[in-house]
Amino acid sequence: MTNIFAQDEIDAARFQHEKTEAGRAQKWDEEVVKALMSTAPGRMWVEKLLEECNMYSDAYREDGDVYAAMKRDGRASIGRYIVDQIDKYAPNNYNQMMRERRTRLARASERKIDSEPASTGPWRTKIEVLEEEMAANAKRGVL
Repeated sequence: MTNIFAQDEIDAARFQHEKTEAGRAQKWDEEVVKALMSTAPGRMWVEKLLEECNMYSDAYREDGDVYAAMKRDGRASIGRYIVDQIDKYAPNNYNQMMRERRTRLARASERKIDSEPASTGPWRTKIEVLEEEMAANAKRGVL
């Protein structure tokens, strides 16, 4: 009988240890997200990461490439996880990041209008490509 009780105590201790480790990992996640989102450079870095994750473009384009669509959707899945973590730990900073992004896009658009015609070819900036994608999405009714 003592062996059964000893095993129960071991299981309870293991459960408590796993619960403590999970709580510690969650606290670390919270600290990292809050630290990144609390500064302008951190928010800009997260924004660039989300852009790389296809969060601001459509994963399913009419290019006929199923594998590329799957890759974009996989990246978007990571982006959705990041946004979920930000929403969980620093929701006000996410809104601030989006306001800063809109301001940067508006300034870039103003500079583009005031300067020479938009560049073409492979040397276009990411902002120009993003603006074109946003315009195309607006035409299709996709936000």
